[in-house]
Amino acid sequence: MNTHTNFAHLSPEIISLAQRLHERQQAEQPSPSMQRLFPALHMTGFTAEAVELFHETNGSENNYGEFAGVPENVGRLIRRTDNNAPLGVVGERYAIAQNGDLAAKLAEGCEAALPTRALQNIELRESISRNGRFTRFEYTFPELGADIRQLTGRNTSLKFRVAVVNGFGGTSIRCNAGAIDWYCDNGMTFGEFETSVFRHTSGFNPNKVKTFVTAEAERFKERVSIWQRWALNEINPAEAELCLEEAGMAGRTIKRVMQQLDIEAQQRGMTTWAVYSALTYRSSHNSELFGVRNSSNIDNVAEVLDRREREVGQLISHPAMARIGMAA
Repeated sequence: MNTHTNFAHLSPEIISLAQRLHERQQAEQPSPSMQRLFPALHMTGFTAEAVELFHETNGSENNYGEFAGVPENVGRLIRRTDNNAPLGVVGERYAIAQNGDLAAKLAEGCEAALPTRALQNIELRESISRNGRFTRFEYTFPELGADIRQLTGRNTSLKFRVAVVNGFGGTSIRCNAGAIDWYCDNGMTFGEFETSVFRHTSGFNPNKVKTFVTAEAERFKERVSIWQRWALNEINPAEAELCLEEAGMAGRTIKRVMQQLDIEAQQRGMTTWAVYSALTYRSSHNSELFGVRNSSNIDNVAEVLDRREREVGQLISHPAMARIGMAA
């Protein structure tokens, strides 16, 4: 049997186009060296697919009826391909962004934006909620860090991080930059960009990531200077409690944050930085003090912690917080 493929009937234009598409696909794949630098996704590395929905017609209480397909413009089911777990129902314009593709683009953007020394010993963190409907993965760069000298005389070390949040139920992709505190594993966010759900993949490309990471790596240095000021700025805890109330935090949550503030102050001193650390502890931990409601029944911890992290950003930018020195 002759298995040789004959392309003689194809026009030069078609062949040229095919070659360009192949080259483009190859260019979009992460290089072997990049794959070694950036740990491969595990928990969030599944793929998803869109499948047709069906609904029952002419059924009764005792008998099944016929099943008819639901038009795509009404809705499609997004499910995992590894275990068929349903993730969400979306409209016809929704385009799936696979986490593996996003991670490759993030790695490419980071490699282009960050100095070579920062690309050593990269660490990966992953979290999911609702069987993967909500996913988050982040790369932390221990070699791109800074020390903060605290009021107690003790230092704490921060390391730069970049995270991607991706949902499979009609939500958009978010990429944010921040830092991790080595001492307590608290996460801090200071920059974010978001792509529209209707441009689910096209808005997230290596060039945009490169621009974002370059800017945020520089901004990290600025934030370290600000955080250093916070770390030496002693405050009155009663005033901090009033500021949190004026900024819109619920009374029960304030009480718990103040309890955490007392704990943070033992290590850091009673400072603006300690207040910030208490807030970021809440957004980084599902603990006895800051338990995620209903998490024993619903797989929602990662999703709630992500929402808390965004709330911290809104809270510290409230004008009331400037009274305890929490201003850029």
